[in-house]
Amino acid sequence: MSDRKLAIKALQKAQKEFDTPEKDATNAYLHNKYASLKSCLNTLKPTLHQNGFALTQEGGKDEFGHFMETKFLHETGEFFSSRIYLELDKNNMQGIGSAVTYAKRYGLLSLAGMEPDENPDDDDANKASGTKPRKSSNEQKVEKPQLASSETANKIQEDDDDEIEF
Repeated sequence: MSDRKLAIKALQKAQKEFDTPEKDATNAYLHNKYASLKSCLNTLKPTLHQNGFALTQEGGKDEFGHFMETKFLHETGEFFSSRIYLELDKNNMQGIGSAVTYAKRYGLLSLAGMEPDENPDDDDANKASGTKPRKSSNEQKVEKPQLASSETANKIQEDDDDEIEF
């Protein structure tokens, strides 16, 4: 059997044995739980190692931009890789750090053939994209409805009658 086929069989075996990473972190923005990079690494690395794989994650830059590349290197010399390109809304070290962590986690999970989270909105994604935290219900400003003039009310009714089809 070729080295490539041996590596594919080993990856297939590892994928059958992977446990789901624990959702050990809470998104500060949406307050949902997600699996941190640490949880993903702690869950997947032992199974990778048992099946003859080493894991590397390194950054780089090519003609398409900056990226994080995740590789599963098999003992045969074969490897599988995934490249996640970094998209930054915040061009500072915090934005870069969040984007790198996000890319490492998603690169690792996608290469392992796993769904990242039930809810993909996580803290790293929000930090990297500049999303602001939602206000809690007691922080939200409640605006009182204004009474509309009959002219405004008629305009609103006309607008409501227009249906948009997709």
